[in-house]
Amino acid sequence: MENKTVLIVDDDEEIQKLLSVFIKKLGYRAETRTNAIRAKEWLSSNRPILMLIDIMLPDATGIELCQWLNSQEDLKNIPVIHMSALTDEIAQEDSLLSGARDFISKPFDFKILKKKIENLVKEER
Repeated sequence: MENKTVLIVDDDEEIQKLLSVFIKKLGYRAETRTNAIRAKEWLSSNRPILMLIDIMLPDATGIELCQWLNSQEDLKNIPVIHMSALTDEIAQEDSLLSGARDFISKPFDFKILKKKIENLVKEER
């Protein structure tokens, strides 16, 4: 079966719900985790097609989670889009330097997020 799961890592339940509905409308399955530890546990036996990771997590930063992903041979090719309410260029730069493929600011522009997801999923095929 084709992998159509997107992993959303964000500690805000409202954002998790909003993104889950959005991801499902795009035709993907949504999995949500509230922190880096739970995301790593899930990743130990699952491979998403894409990850949406908040930069501010309760137990680590999204930057650190992305760096960890890139140190794992079997996970490093999963595309990551970082999400953040921080719109400063330093956050975006740190995000891209950590290995994320893209960055989107909160509140989301869903048309832009849809395009970013489509582009990254297409690249992976």
